Amino acid sequence: MRIYKTYDLLIAAVLNYKGYACSLLGDSGGQRCSFVFELDEGDFFKAKDLVERFWQDKLLVEPRKFNSSIRTLKARTKEVNI
Repeated sequence: MRIYKTYDLLIAAVLNYKGYACSLLGDSGGQRCSFVFELDEGDFFKAKDLVERFWQDKLLVEPRKFNSSIRTLKARTKEVNI
């Protein structure tokens, strides 16, 4: 099992959009939230490839489904930081 952790909402939304389960961790000050993905070895490298394609502007997504992923994660961050 490998861990992929990011503070970037859009990166987390991409991984969530592609079906990877996300856990959230709040920091001690309650100002930031990290998105944590527990992945097996094969999925870890697939996830890293997705992130690389995102940064290269080579990733295509369905706009409404991607927006839904963003909104879901954003709502979850508000729950963690309460």
